[in-house]
Amino acid sequence: MRKLTVGLAFGLVAAFGASSSGTVHGGEGGDRIDYHIALNTLFDSGAAAAHACFNMGCGLHPQAGYITGINNKAESWMGGMWMTVDDASCDGGTWGVECSGSGLWMIGYCSEADVPAESMVFSAYTETTIDPKLQYLLFKYDWEHFDNNRDVDISSHIELSAVQALVWAWHSDPNSSSTVFSGIDDPYDDPFEWDGLIPIAPSSGLMPGVGIWTFNNDDIDRGAATQAVYDLAVEAQNKAGDWSFSHSDDGEGIYLLNDNGLPIYGETIVFDDHGAEAVTDSTGYVEWPDGSMYAVTLKPGRAFETPGAPDDDGNSSQNYLVAIGEPISILNNFVATPETTTTVPIPEEATPTTTAPDPDQVVELPSTGGNLSNWPWMPLVAIGCALLIFSRLPHKKSAK
Repeated sequence: MRKLTVGLAFGLVAAFGASSSGTVHGGEGGDRIDYHIALNTLFDSGAAAAHACFNMGCGLHPQAGYITGINNKAESWMGGMWMTVDDASCDGGTWGVECSGSGLWMIGYCSEADVPAESMVFSAYTETTIDPKLQYLLFKYDWEHFDNNRDVDISSHIELSAVQALVWAWHSDPNSSSTVFSGIDDPYDDPFEWDGLIPIAPSSGLMPGVGIWTFNNDDIDRGAATQAVYDLAVEAQNKAGDWSFSHSDDGEGIYLLNDNGLPIYGETIVFDDHGAEAVTDSTGYVEWPDGSMYAVTLKPGRAFETPGAPDDDGNSSQNYLVAIGEPISILNNFVATPETTTTVPIPEEATPTTTAPDPDQVVELPSTGGNLSNWPWMPLVAIGCALLIFSRLPHKKSAK
């Protein structure tokens, strides 16, 4: 696997304006980020892929998938296909002859049910748009996931088969003539109705099949594989969409959420050159390690599909879908917003007051007859009255 040696060219350079001192390291999370950066670099210039099959007839298929029966579909290869990837110049070339591969591997999912697959021949990828739920699943259950888990237990085989079932349900049936899910009775034509479903094999056309009813690996429980279809459908519903980081209110950690505000749980976060890794909890939260300066993870990125390499007779063959991740990052630069307190004055209760009268204040009482200040002629009237009375008094005549 090729690794970049100049740092995380996508999220980190965009965030910090320069590359880090080296590739992200410290565990599987860092390796997966490096892997997807290398894929982005390859696909930016054009890529082609070939389904790798190590012998004629693929009887020794490279263990990513198994011959499986689901619903009424005849038994066929089901699960992710090993794809060797190279640049677009390999389109039409044969693996091991014209092209040896880039060293990068991918898990491809069949986008057409019941169409034969052509192996060993490269076919160019074209960017496409798919259901966001599938975009998440193809990104999540990729080569790195399979490669890190295939030797631990068989869960990765179950998961890849469940993803393939959902590709048929949400992509092949709506866009082609396939009827893997659409051909069975309601409600089991909907993967969201498969919770607790007991798989039943079709019986000579008398009884329709439902669920994943066979694996050519006796170690795989059919009920568990059927349940995985429902479980991954719910997981995809919860985690589909665009992802982004945000700081917690106290700045002690970060959240990973999608554009619907739903938590992205169970995703590995890689912290700068300390190499520390943490997995988001049920709320999408992880704490900052001491001294950490930034965090990086992957989100679902672009989806691509091959047109299917033509077979020897020139007939079109199976198309393969893949999705690659996009690195995103966040700086540990949280700054608490100062709390501001606004005091609203409370009006005091009005208290009645009594004002004592001013003893020196002259209060003019209203007149009852007229304005005394308008009577300057009163003395004249008094004098006139006196003269009148005097003139009417009897006077003593003088003696002659």
